[in-house]
Amino acid sequence: MLVLRRCHRTRYRKDVRQTGWGGVSLLLVQMREELPHRPHPETRRVDRAGAHSAQEGIGEDQMTSEEQIERTFVMIKPDGVQRRLVGEIISRLELKGLQLRALKLKHLDIETARKHYAEHKDKPFYDHLVYYITSGPIIVIAIEGFNAVRAVRQLVGATNPIEAMPGSLRGDFCLDPVRNLVHAADSQEAAQRELSLHFSSEDYVREVRLGELNG
Repeated sequence: MLVLRRCHRTRYRKDVRQTGWGGVSLLLVQMREELPHRPHPETRRVDRAGAHSAQEGIGEDQMTSEEQIERTFVMIKPDGVQRRLVGEIISRLELKGLQLRALKLKHLDIETARKHYAEHKDKPFYDHLVYYITSGPIIVIAIEGFNAVRAVRQLVGATNPIEAMPGSLRGDFCLDPVRNLVHAADSQEAAQRELSLHFSSEDYVREVRLGELNG
């Protein structure tokens, strides 16, 4: 007797059997309900324990904590202001989940510009950087959020816009490595130094919740 079995991912299974009787071939079809597969109780306990351990790992390493809330510095350069991309840049920062804590529109004086780019003082493009950053109005922003330094750097893109990923600010809106739209601090230490250079403690605002507006 030849037995053919066809399985379906349903509650039912169809068994088809081919047999012979008196020279006549018959197909016998039987439908029977199958209960869903239930893992062994020990397996369920192991799976739950593994899931619980995974959740504990996420809680320790990835969940937002006050220690991982950072404040970083962002500057919209003269080309970003001139091209009227300020709204687009701020919108992307906010859509990312970051929050503005301070913001200024201003002209940068040469002395402050030299302090800002002090780490590049011995590089051949230093004077050009200072000249460019003082050539027009800029916007300086204090941004706060979960892993804000890395988040902003990822959003801004590589220094050379040709190497910046599509979807990043530099990847979408510029081509020149100097006129590259935005400056963002590359570390927490740099962020603290640059924030102190452009903002005083009175410039920062705390978060205002909707409930407080009704008071």
